[in-house]
Amino acid sequence: MIAIASVGNPLRGDDGLPEAVVRLLDETSFLDADFFYGEPMNFLGKLRSYDTIFIVDAVLFEASPGSVKVFNVDDVEGSSLSTHSFSVGLVKRILSGKRVFVIGICPESMGFSDSTSLDPELVLPRVRQAISSCL
Repeated sequence: MIAIASVGNPLRGDDGLPEAVVRLLDETSFLDADFFYGEPMNFLGKLRSYDTIFIVDAVLFEASPGSVKVFNVDDVEGSSLSTHSFSVGLVKRILSGKRVFVIGICPESMGFSDSTSLDPELVLPRVRQAISSCL
């Protein structure tokens, strides 16, 4: 079983991009997967019942805005890659033994805004490809 979860704040510009992209994945019936949105601590326990988990997040890495990269959870732990303060160590402990990937979307703007500077429709194929490459 596969789970795809978005992490982000839709009031922080491109930090809301992961949720917009994951909602598009859900609407287009991409894979036979269950989808989760919002605060990770609200759904983290539910993810234990899945074999493969993708966490889609705005991630700071050297690339053009809108670029997508797959990170192993170990790559993100203890780094400043993620724009969020949730504990990657906690995620690893709760989801121990599971295949967990972070699908990072490089943001352009993280300022206060209820819209993204990047079009989710343009990022969608890159996220699909990143997820498919892990299966």
